[in-house]
Amino acid sequence: MGDRRQYAGFPQAFGFADTLRVPASDALHAAMRRLQQLPARPPRRLDEIPASRIAFNAAVASALHAQDSIGAEAMPASASRIEHHDGVAVLLVPPQGEVRGAVIHIHGGGWCLGDPRSLQPALVGLARATSTLVASIDYRLAPEHRHPVALQDCVRAVRSLTGQWRNEYGFDAGRVVLAGESAGAHLALMALPLLRDAGLRFAGASLNYGLFDLSNTLPSRAGTIASPLLDAGACRFYVEAYLGEGACVDVASSPWEWPQKAFESLPPAMFCVGTADPLYDDSVGMHARWLAAGNEAWRVDYDAAPHAFDLLPVPEARHLADMRVEFVRYCLGDITKPH
Repeated sequence: MGDRRQYAGFPQAFGFADTLRVPASDALHAAMRRLQQLPARPPRRLDEIPASRIAFNAAVASALHAQDSIGAEAMPASASRIEHHDGVAVLLVPPQGEVRGAVIHIHGGGWCLGDPRSLQPALVGLARATSTLVASIDYRLAPEHRHPVALQDCVRAVRSLTGQWRNEYGFDAGRVVLAGESAGAHLALMALPLLRDAGLRFAGASLNYGLFDLSNTLPSRAGTIASPLLDAGACRFYVEAYLGEGACVDVASSPWEWPQKAFESLPPAMFCVGTADPLYDDSVGMHARWLAAGNEAWRVDYDAAPHAFDLLPVPEARHLADMRVEFVRYCLGDITKPH
């Protein structure tokens, strides 16, 4: 994993005003060279999705189990369980000991790939480090289930989970953080105003390298190096698979199209993204709009890091995991922001 001391944790970094730039490690540069040599690329046709799902889930699970910093050994896998909330499957991972709050997680994979089980080591580590219940939503995937099915699944599951926790543990949405990465960050962001308008005010939103501009017009789409993890062509393919061929990109599907007023009264948010990610500009823009609406927001840029770099055996992966942990702790009032 490299020298972890160079990324000693979030508290020191949390003193930055609203942005932090993390320099690239030697391990990241080496990992990027290896990535460029791999023949695999994201799917380009709908008929490639079934095989891609198997390969994607296996690769994610293998990567996380290999990362001793993420928490794969934090507790036995048997401690987690599948529950159903308003018809939606959810992987629930309890903490060890006291429950201080909860994190509702939405996985990535271009709305077409991924599942909570493959991310279990990271979810277990997050639950243990934050003393929270971590619930990861197994929403229905495109293209079999196109927009707005995934968003509807997430909203229903969140409302059911928060209702159950209020009755069981005595806390409301004010002690719950929404979290997601890539397409999962998009779904989490899309859900926030819907839930806000229904009276649910969350403690925070941890949104890592999200695809927020579904029109795929931002400069970073074409200005970054293609990798097996994500490239501009895959961004276009995933959006088409999610929305349907020729579907209109509008405020109902893309937060990039929202008026500024839609961002008012949203919870504190943290955006973490690599500067070599085709989705880099998405996080830059959303971070700016969060701040412009008068909300708390932070952005962490990882120099030269590609999409989903936290799956790589590099110290940046540990740093991002620490960032999410300490952001959750801040949102729940367990640490304070330095002045």
